[in-house]
Amino acid sequence: MTSYASAASQIQAFISYDHATDDDLQFVEPLHISLVKMIKATHGRDVQIFRDKTGIRWGDPFQDAIKSGLTGASVLFVIATVAYLESENCRDEFNTFLNAANASGSKDLKRLILPIMPINAPKVFNVDAEDTIAREIAKIQYEQIEDAVLDGPGSPTWKHAMVRLAHRFVEVVEAAEAAIAESSTAELKPASPKKGLAATGTSSDHDNDEEDSEDDRGIMDAILDIHDDLAEVTNLAENMTANMTAVTTAASSVRLDNVSDPRELGVKLRTIAAKMSGPSSALGEEGAQMRDRVNKIDVSLRRMIMIQVELDNQPKLMKDLQEISDNLQVINGVDEQMEALLNSMRQAELASSAVRRSLQPMRSGLTAFRDAARIIKQWGPQMVDDIY
Repeated sequence: MTSYASAASQIQAFISYDHATDDDLQFVEPLHISLVKMIKATHGRDVQIFRDKTGIRWGDPFQDAIKSGLTGASVLFVIATVAYLESENCRDEFNTFLNAANASGSKDLKRLILPIMPINAPKVFNVDAEDTIAREIAKIQYEQIEDAVLDGPGSPTWKHAMVRLAHRFVEVVEAAEAAIAESSTAELKPASPKKGLAATGTSSDHDNDEEDSEDDRGIMDAILDIHDDLAEVTNLAENMTANMTAVTTAASSVRLDNVSDPRELGVKLRTIAAKMSGPSSALGEEGAQMRDRVNKIDVSLRRMIMIQVELDNQPKLMKDLQEISDNLQVINGVDEQMEALLNSMRQAELASSAVRRSLQPMRSGLTAFRDAARIIKQWGPQMVDDIY
């Protein structure tokens, strides 16, 4: 489980970045080194930053090491680039950290995601962006360091940017630490005497029964919520399959063979685009709903795991997680079907902007669905070890 340091303790952090951008700009390692030194110099705080090239020992399984470093991180630095949004590993790192923060129930912990933008891309990262991670990054408010990256490590611009990042880093960490300390203090305060009880007396058996039932109801409500959400995931997967069939039907409803006149071809392609537009839009919406629903389940599962582990109820927890994993076989293959369908439309998209526009929602839906599918693959008994 993630532990949050006291003011005198070392802070854990993780840098999530895509290698393609760093191969071009070569700034992540200098950023890593500069941040550690600047945070120490400006605030006297020690920080250990995990980065895949430095945090993995020879022979360590790559994904396990990444997951271990991410799970133990109190702060997530996100190197926000267009290529970041295109990387499945980066998207998984972001979603895992965000869901873990949401599961904690503390808004302050969500602030411990610190986006850094090495190349300014306001048209990509904005609150109205189609991509959910791009929207989240824009809402968090990223730090833009393009001038520092272009001037290079060691330049005055770079040093000023590192000081700014160090100040923001410590500001959000200390705000989260204060919120956690306040929450812990509140939990330690003696409970107020219950209505109908003497201030110095003990509760009756009836009152104990009420307390137990409240606890049980809380756990059961979480389980029922997960059950309902899982049913909706199944419905969404079935609807997506039906809408893919509708796209295929629309694409094959107009014959394109033996068309020699470019104008006639253009008319037919626009007709196909119009017929595909409805089911494509539905697939975009269903993919987004699938992603949102799966993220909601992931947060609920993390909370349930915390409760069950605290209750020392691992056997039942393991069984529940295995059943959840087994019941989601319906989603297998949906993303491959969508990708195959989109690939089959490549030539038509190249020939017609109308076809390209009509299929754009479906492409967005595929990205969202794949985010969801990769989260689902993490569910199962192993999830307990990943969290704790």
